[in-house]
Amino acid sequence: MSKTDDYARQFADLVIRSLENHTAPWTKPWKPGEVPAGPHNGVTNRSYRGSNFMNLLLTQQERGYQSAEWLTFKQIGEAGGKVRKGQKGTLIQFWKTSEPTAEQLEEDPTAKKIMQVFYFTVFNRDQCDGLPEPKAQLQVPEQWRHEKCEQLMTDSGVPFNFNGGDRAYYRPDIDQIFMPSKAAFSSPDGFYATALHELGHSTGHKDRLGRDLSGKFGSESYAIEELRAEIFSFMCAERLGIGHDPGQSTAYIKPWIKVLNNDPREIVRASGDADKMCIFLKIERYEELQQSHVQDQELTGQEPRQERPVRKARPKPVDPLAPELLDDQIKDMKARRRAKELAVAL
Repeated sequence: MSKTDDYARQFADLVIRSLENHTAPWTKPWKPGEVPAGPHNGVTNRSYRGSNFMNLLLTQQERGYQSAEWLTFKQIGEAGGKVRKGQKGTLIQFWKTSEPTAEQLEEDPTAKKIMQVFYFTVFNRDQCDGLPEPKAQLQVPEQWRHEKCEQLMTDSGVPFNFNGGDRAYYRPDIDQIFMPSKAAFSSPDGFYATALHELGHSTGHKDRLGRDLSGKFGSESYAIEELRAEIFSFMCAERLGIGHDPGQSTAYIKPWIKVLNNDPREIVRASGDADKMCIFLKIERYEELQQSHVQDQELTGQEPRQERPVRKARPKPVDPLAPELLDDQIKDMKARRRAKELAVAL
């Protein structure tokens, strides 16, 4: 079994256990107002993405970690901390696109880019000693986060019809989202969480990300699309601080378990698709606006004006997993890999 297959199997088993125990994060509600609530880097404060986000979140839950902060071994040392003896790290994936070399193009002018996966180990704050006090979670004012959700719905370009009776659904044939009125929900955050779920489905339209939306209720393809949308809405709600409403997700627990038992890689693909949905809808832009807004509030001690002139973005902390900083590590990995292959050949 390849390392990629082994990673997928372990990840799928983790998800299956959480579904069987009814502890999967997207099947449980949580309160709004805090960002980031899910796994994030303890130095940059940036949320992890795709399968890394879900894998770390489930690992936190299963091992009982109270912290959502994760750091590399190097970051821990630079912060003056150390990993406790006997603690086991958690693998995260980094995918890199490699351009064909001049030699490869000379041999084969049609050579294309290839995707390569590399693995790195991170540790939860709870596994360490000597680290500085954790950063407080950002508190996002209700009115402000709701305004940004409204803006996101408008910017998506997908028509919303609020005469949907007591159901919320997306119709790909007419590219329209139907929802009950806002008054039908127990809270505004519940309304926006549901709207985000349906927006996730809408990204599958043929003129957007082009996923298969033809599956009927009860089919495997329908269950897979619901898995994508639930993971997306959870990621989205976590980044925007609006909380999460699992809706009818419990109805899909058995189909999801069946799908993941049949093909463990499906959870990696579903998490990756959910991240593509976030990218397509530019969720990171809204996440950065949220964090910038709250940081301004903390610095001034006052609520910023709703309308503010455009200002230059603050310099961001260096992300140790940024592609440009990983090149040397990846080159070293490749060199060691080639050395092993040569040793076997000899």
